[in-house]
Amino acid sequence: MKRAEMGLFLTFLLGCSSECVAGTAEAGATVGCESNPTGNPIGGGAGYTGVIDPSQADYTVSTKVEFLNALAYVQANAQDSAGGNHGVVYGAAWEDGKTGKGLRFDGVDDSVDVAAQASLKLTDAMSVAMWVRFDALTENETPVDNGLYQILHRGGWAGNGIYFLFRISGTDSPGDSAWDGWAGVRTDGELVSGRWYHVVGVKERNWLRIYLNGVLSKELQCMSGQTVDGAAAGDLYLGLNPFQGGLDEVKIYGRALTASEVSQEYAGGSVSSGLVSWWGFEEDPAPTRKTVYVSDDAVVDLSGDEEIGIPTMVTLASGRGRNGSQGALIRNRRRGADAALLLAKGPGVRLTGLRLIGPDLEIGDHHYEGPYRTPRGIQSGFPGLEVDNCELAGWGHAAIALTEGATGAFIHHNYIHHNRRAGLGYGVVHGYCTASNPISSLIEGNLFDYCRHHIAGTGTPGISYEARYNLSLEHDNGHCFDMHGGVDREDGTDIAGDWIKIHHNTFRDREEYAVGIRGIPRFQAQVHNNWFYHDILADAVFQSNGDVLPRFRHMKVVDNLFGTTPPAGTVVPVALPKASPASGQAPLTVSFDASGSDVTGGTITGYTWYFGDGKDAIGATAHGAQTGHTFKNPGRYDVTLQVTDNRGIRSRAIVPVTVTPAEGSGNVLSFWVKDSYRGRLRGYYRKEVLLDGKIVWSDDVEGDEGWVHVVRDVSAQVAGRASVSLTLRVYCTKGVTDPAKQIIDVFVYWDDVFLSGFDVKNGGFETPDYKWRFSYSDPPWETWITTGESRSGFAGFSMCAYYMETTTSGSWAMVEQTVARGQ
Repeated sequence: MKRAEMGLFLTFLLGCSSECVAGTAEAGATVGCESNPTGNPIGGGAGYTGVIDPSQADYTVSTKVEFLNALAYVQANAQDSAGGNHGVVYGAAWEDGKTGKGLRFDGVDDSVDVAAQASLKLTDAMSVAMWVRFDALTENETPVDNGLYQILHRGGWAGNGIYFLFRISGTDSPGDSAWDGWAGVRTDGELVSGRWYHVVGVKERNWLRIYLNGVLSKELQCMSGQTVDGAAAGDLYLGLNPFQGGLDEVKIYGRALTASEVSQEYAGGSVSSGLVSWWGFEEDPAPTRKTVYVSDDAVVDLSGDEEIGIPTMVTLASGRGRNGSQGALIRNRRRGADAALLLAKGPGVRLTGLRLIGPDLEIGDHHYEGPYRTPRGIQSGFPGLEVDNCELAGWGHAAIALTEGATGAFIHHNYIHHNRRAGLGYGVVHGYCTASNPISSLIEGNLFDYCRHHIAGTGTPGISYEARYNLSLEHDNGHCFDMHGGVDREDGTDIAGDWIKIHHNTFRDREEYAVGIRGIPRFQAQVHNNWFYHDILADAVFQSNGDVLPRFRHMKVVDNLFGTTPPAGTVVPVALPKASPASGQAPLTVSFDASGSDVTGGTITGYTWYFGDGKDAIGATAHGAQTGHTFKNPGRYDVTLQVTDNRGIRSRAIVPVTVTPAEGSGNVLSFWVKDSYRGRLRGYYRKEVLLDGKIVWSDDVEGDEGWVHVVRDVSAQVAGRASVSLTLRVYCTKGVTDPAKQIIDVFVYWDDVFLSGFDVKNGGFETPDYKWRFSYSDPPWETWITTGESRSGFAGFSMCAYYMETTTSGSWAMVEQTVARGQ
């Protein structure tokens, strides 16, 4: 929420009482994150001391298959005492079984998951045996199922018998089966709920047999003329939803058991010949910390996957920061799921040293349908989640989502950026919970940039967080640290969480509020010892609840510093980029040097170059004190150098590069443009560029994915002219009268405007309002220079019509400048 948009919702700092304290830092007070007593650099990376040694990992993986298999095996607590096909118990509880211990399943979300293995893909003779108890005899219960064979209690119209089914090619349903592509045999008689049964299914050549309590119930030669569909075999699930009851002594054989062997198993004996797997479900072993290490140079593409479980007490690690490594890249390039990619399945999960990059780096708009879903990176509803030394970007909903039950989360020393989807876009979000099942977190030493809200919470009772020693950089599209209130939730209350503690952070974005508490905390929000680059407190912190409050309520705001001047004794690094050559004809290869960068009393540990070209939101980058880059097209580029010191403190500086057209190419107009609209409607808005009032480029606002570099020869339009009027415009060609059914919201961004042979002032919009004239026809159109979106440098220019507003045909927003012939 921009300060200018707050209107009457702003709580001005007036009339403070005992529950409302406001004051600025005294001389000598420690403010901001720069002191950094955490023992590791802010944002992690080079110098991070907690990087895990891969030689100490339980599994080291480099591919997707290895990655998924390792997660399946690393915390397997359903031990296969015959074949090593260990399973992971999700939710099921140990109980007294038929013999010793067994597992009880709740019929909701319990299961034992066993990863697909060749030894379990049995297409010829085989047997599956178990003790099973059906507590409710609900429909479609499958105590055993791997897609190739299953034990099924159908219930309902089929009665309370048990089926042994085998997958076949085609659509036949031979034997007792009533399902296309399955052959089957069913027990005679009806089951009784709450009673243990010994069930054995046997396949032998063309015969399917099913035994109940040691006695053959039925056999059918129903496989004659059928082909087994071995490709259907997948992961093996024991007790999958909606099965409610108990399982014990589940065994799978690679041969057909005889009648006498089945009787022997029922009587308590044990047949070992041909035994492939045996899950006895004896007492749950005590969980121990296990580590899956993803090789530093690995790229694991999980596009299309979702909710990949990370079991209890498992660390997923890579080597970000070791010997210059960026850490393994785990990515998802598919936006079509409202789900987390990695899901903690129990307490004590840790992710460290990884890059987790999602599919949605853009601000976009409120269009959340079709392919434009809002994925999350990491999600947990269990105690003790730790995420450290990771890079997390591209998650339209949230990089890290904490749900009910996620207490004691520790989110520290990460680089969290480009999680900024309109209306969502959180670095760390605290979801809905209750006071009896709360959410709490410590968020420390992180580097935040390009998020809508770096930290957010729904504000329900039970939510608390502490944020300290974090560095928030210049680019946000909403207030940085947030807590929602009752007005946002529409629950009739004014509650904004329990405790919020925000201290010793540095906020560099002067365009957006740093802290927004959108209600009244049940206990208190403490905001102290922070360094705000804003000039005054009223520009940095707000409290709102749908109306004007007379004061901060349940808030303590003290000992903060305002303005861009560093506090006494605080040192920030100096970035000093050089380019050679800094101008020339396209294609232009430029060498860059940052060796002159320095920090008093410390060392520069990292250099990142942002070259200002490329389609996606981040664009082309490189690392190192010296590097090079080739600019293929004419234009202006504000190349940005970011340096990092040993404390993790960042500084940035720009070196401009001008690329002129090849000799004899005439006058070239170059600019970058991006729009946010992702819907399917055309013909409502157009992006346009005009010279002396005549359109030289136009395109429908229909959802360009990422930045588009437009290069046009305009020699004919400027021939013989000493100066020309240059206009960038968004024009409404068809009015929006019902925004709920028509277009939602439209943002168009412009940057790096260049016209060869003419002197375009402030073409990168780095200086507010300099030489450009901004205007719009009528509300809801707005225009402004923004630090929240730029192709290069620190800023760009935005034109927008807001969410759920109506617009009139013929309305417009534009920026213009008269440019004279020059270089």
